[in-house]
Amino acid sequence: MKAVPRSASATMSARVSDESSLGKASGQSAAQGIVEEVRAAFVLADDHRIQTLSARVREERFGLGLIDALIELDGVTEVMANPDGSVWVERWGKMHATPHVVGNAQKAIFVERAIRPLGIRFDHASPIADARLGSGDRLHVVGPPVSPDGITLTVRRHRSAGFVLDDWGPCSATLRSVVDDDANVLVVGPTGSGKTALLGAMLSSAAPAQRIVCVEDTIEVVCRHSNVVRLEARAPNADGFGAVTLRDLVRASLRMRPDRLVVGEARGPEALDLLLALHCGHRGSMATLHAHSSAEAIDRLVALALLADRGVGEPALQRMAHSSIDVVVVVRKLDTQRIVSRIDRRFGDAWRPVYTHRGPQLATGCGARVEQRPVRCEGPDDDADHIRLSVGETP
Repeated sequence: MKAVPRSASATMSARVSDESSLGKASGQSAAQGIVEEVRAAFVLADDHRIQTLSARVREERFGLGLIDALIELDGVTEVMANPDGSVWVERWGKMHATPHVVGNAQKAIFVERAIRPLGIRFDHASPIADARLGSGDRLHVVGPPVSPDGITLTVRRHRSAGFVLDDWGPCSATLRSVVDDDANVLVVGPTGSGKTALLGAMLSSAAPAQRIVCVEDTIEVVCRHSNVVRLEARAPNADGFGAVTLRDLVRASLRMRPDRLVVGEARGPEALDLLLALHCGHRGSMATLHAHSSAEAIDRLVALALLADRGVGEPALQRMAHSSIDVVVVVRKLDTQRIVSRIDRRFGDAWRPVYTHRGPQLATGCGARVEQRPVRCEGPDDDADHIRLSVGETP
């Protein structure tokens, strides 16, 4: 990206330095107004140069236009900016390096404007932050001192349309029967395997009259249902007060008359509150967690519940988990595709598979329409050269 004229940059900086409270649209409007002044001052500049200048101002003063543009590309599910300035995207299920470079100063401005309105602290004392952007995309950022080389920024795309069970192919009938039976379900798998997408599809197929209360650390589950309440945890403010944990939300949800209690991802002591709720008869409840099999899922759920340190022993938690969880759905990423590899159902004390993935009939992307033949998730613009964007730069 070439530098803009210093006089123009200084003029714009003076005008927009106090615009930190503006929203994205207002900020772009202010920047465009300044560009019009520059157009009058630099009458020989062509339209391309003016637009380059406008994009540069928006990036530096109102957020990272490059990140915004990349996350909007078809097939992109995640954008990652590393401490060294390199920018990577996951597109059509594959990781790509882009030719773009984003400095730490730019990342710091982007993070500041994203999280400050939410009251989230990000500094040397609190170097890790999560936030939900206005678009619904999820931001995760890690900075010094725990990331000594600079800021690491990850944006995960929020798909507002969501998915339906038919998008998951041959296993959809089995999944639908699980939902119809009001079974208590764990959706498990590694990071990026499609757990949240599948959870949303299952919830979307629930009976319309059922009341769903979904608690999450950061809102991600897309549930197309007529009676759903979403609750989101909150980090403490800059003074260390005001935190609302997942445990707080699980307890609060029990007073909302839920037909289905949902924990977007169980990864801490809230697992105990979830188990207690299930053990008391909350049918049709669901959660996701990181595991690779039914046995591992139960063991991990118990281990997380032990973190609550409430005096409940491991044997009691094991019995509670085995009697409360009815179905474990295992998802995984196969090459560039996400699939349901196995569905286990509890019969007495034993887990038995009721569905096993046996062929290349895969859900493309993260739950996209299935094809009854081998499919690849690469799009027509699969190589890194096609990920170059004209965002505030001159070729």
